[in-house]
Amino acid sequence: MLTWNRVLQRIQDELVLPNHVLEKADSEIQEYLTQHCLPKFEQYYPDKNAITIDCSDTTYQVTNKQNEFYIYDPDEREIYDLLGFYTGMSTSMVLGKQVIAPLSWDSVPSYELSNMIANNTEIFSAYNYHIEFVHPNIMRVLSDCNDTEGVVHYERAHDTELSTIPKMFQDMFIELCLGMFMRNIGRIRTRYANIATAFGEISLNGEDLRSEGREIYDVAMEELKRTVLPCIMMDRG
Repeated sequence: MLTWNRVLQRIQDELVLPNHVLEKADSEIQEYLTQHCLPKFEQYYPDKNAITIDCSDTTYQVTNKQNEFYIYDPDEREIYDLLGFYTGMSTSMVLGKQVIAPLSWDSVPSYELSNMIANNTEIFSAYNYHIEFVHPNIMRVLSDCNDTEGVVHYERAHDTELSTIPKMFQDMFIELCLGMFMRNIGRIRTRYANIATAFGEISLNGEDLRSEGREIYDVAMEELKRTVLPCIMMDRG
């Protein structure tokens, strides 16, 4: 699990001068990156969650609005978008979907055919709910909602303590933080030429640091953009 201690340690390893500390305290660095870097990462990889809502409960119903329901995130994080609204098995059964797996090889073709027909029928049925997100936390169903209960799948902000950053993107997030902070601290250091240390004066080279940080940030951003590109299939006939 990623933590701010790991991010801050990487920053200190790269930027702290001999016998000195950074111009900003750890708490200030964390606050800066939480406000600026985490939202940037969430544009490409938001956290995902699913909750059950009771459409017949007035707690979820929007006052004087038909088929609009509040989505209450259990962790009180910001909601970005909706991914889907799924109802129970009763809908599938009404449309003829087989809910019991085949018990023999001979029954597999009829099982698959029944499910294919049910799935295609659902596209044109009243149970195919089209939804849209109304900021900040409302789900609008663009047809009559015939079910009393359903599961909403949605995108939301990450935990500010970084516990929800996926393992495969943790190094990328650290690079993004490092690059963004190097740009920030480089901008600060451009105002000063040198700093006195126990080892003598050290040139801060703020512009070089800012330029290096911009390069690290741009590489991390390109990697983020590359990994979210959709898979495109081309069929030549």
